[in-house]
Amino acid sequence: MSSKKIRPRLVFADTSGNIYDHPDLLMLSRQGYAMALPRPDELIPLPEARDLVLLPGGRAMGLDPESG
Repeated sequence: MSSKKIRPRLVFADTSGNIYDHPDLLMLSRQGYAMALPRPDELIPLPEARDLVLLPGGRAMGLDPESG
């Protein structure tokens, strides 16, 4: 088993539907009312036949690993 820590980056979209992989911010997941880094068992590979969507009024939230 690999000891490498998984640190998925934030993926987000703009209003034109362009998808971006943020070079610095880490992905956050909602756990109840709190935001936290996802656990490794919560992550799955993105299927080939997938759709990523921008939810109207939604905001991307990421974690800066340097400042927390």
